[in-house]
Amino acid sequence: MFDQKGGFPVPTQEERLSAFEQTLTALSRDIKDINHNETMLLGMSMKQGEDIREIRSNLASMSTKQGEDIREIRSNLASLGERLNTSDQSVNSRFEAQDKKLDQVLLLLNTFTAKPGQETE
Repeated sequence: MFDQKGGFPVPTQEERLSAFEQTLTALSRDIKDINHNETMLLGMSMKQGEDIREIRSNLASMSTKQGEDIREIRSNLASLGERLNTSDQSVNSRFEAQDKKLDQVLLLLNTFTAKPGQETE
């Protein structure tokens, strides 16, 4: 058997087999780690998919609720606007009535007050 070739020792069949077994053991361990990590990533990915579906569902629900709220606010604002217009008209009517009464009072005061040059008895 040749132990050396060009000054470098040539490994024996047993040494080569031992090195191969060590490499195989290390690779097997690495493959198990990769499989473990892949399984964890797959689980995380599935969980994130579920989370995304839930977020989409919640977002759709929130959007629907927001639409309902906006419609209710618009309805309330329209109702409030109508009430303000009615109240404004009522106040204006009252002011007009008060103006007429004040005009009548002034007319009566002018009628009963003495005019300059007239004597009262």
